[in-house]
Amino acid sequence: MVRGLETQVVQTYINKRVEARPASLDPATLYVVCRDGVPHHLSMVCPCGCKRELDINLKTLYEPAWKLTEHADKTVSLYPAVRLNTGCQSTIWVNYNNVKLNGEK
Repeated sequence: MVRGLETQVVQTYINKRVEARPASLDPATLYVVCRDGVPHHLSMVCPCGCKRELDINLKTLYEPAWKLTEHADKTVSLYPAVRLNTGCQSTIWVNYNNVKLNGEK
């Protein structure tokens, strides 16, 4: 059986700069976790509905690492897309707080 890929814009998220990752993540929030004001990782709940909590590395010292852009309008973008190789196997794009999902259905 061949599975198709379904692409969908999930929703527009809000983002919050925090000094520590919250114990409980709101599913519609992108948490920019900082140390001394410098972003270290982005935490979020997978938008596919699997409820997996993701911690995406922003430190170039460690690989893989993603680039976070904080825009003048207070939104964020993440590059490149995040591809999950286990579980739901979703690919997630974050562009100006708009989260787009491409996952197996």
